[in-house]
Amino acid sequence: MTVGQRIRYIRKQKNITQDELAQKLGFSGKSTVSNYELDLRSIELKDVEKWASALEVDPLALLGRGEFFREQNELIAKITSDGDMLDIVKKLYKLPEDKIVLLNSLLDSWLV
Repeated sequence: MTVGQRIRYIRKQKNITQDELAQKLGFSGKSTVSNYELDLRSIELKDVEKWASALEVDPLALLGRGEFFREQNELIAKITSDGDMLDIVKKLYKLPEDKIVLLNSLLDSWLV
């Protein structure tokens, strides 16, 4: 996951819109935030603290470290160390969005 992808992920997890984040960072509009999320622009080291504060996370989260990503990193480690799970994830990655939604609903019904 790139820094831009992490920004987007964290922002969505925190239910912050691009407009709200832009305002917190002092940008004129959401297009600037979008450029960072798409990795068209990069955060300078001196601005990491500012971004982390605006997203209300530890600066390490922007690097994919720290408490915010601990569970995700543990899950990735488990999946990549289990050949069967890795095969399943590779197949899921190839599915179109509508099939993923359907499969997710099916899994939810099985896990009740």
